[in-house]
Amino acid sequence: MLVYRTKDEYWGKERKVVVTYSPLTARKQTYTLDSKLEVIRQELLTIRAKMSNKEPHWRNQEAIRKRYLRLCQRFHLPGDLYALEFSQTADGLVMSFRKDMLAVERKHMMFG
Repeated sequence: MLVYRTKDEYWGKERKVVVTYSPLTARKQTYTLDSKLEVIRQELLTIRAKMSNKEPHWRNQEAIRKRYLRLCQRFHLPGDLYALEFSQTADGLVMSFRKDMLAVERKHMMFG
């Protein structure tokens, strides 16, 4: 475990600040995040399949985006880890998505 300790003034008093880093905790948090991202990816693939089959309730992009955000909330994740893009074609509404690697990396930097 790595530790950094310093003193500074906060809320009108001098206080000690201790910041720790645990590689074991970082590995566990990385595994958990990657597992959650895979579940979200699988759900997005399911949503895309339902959209391509033109199933009811899967034709409104705002409703789909809200469903994605609720899914992220269920896993206590921010909604910017996947970028959703919608386009209108002759066949109807089409959704594509990709993992935002910069946002995921920023999340990884907070681990430990």
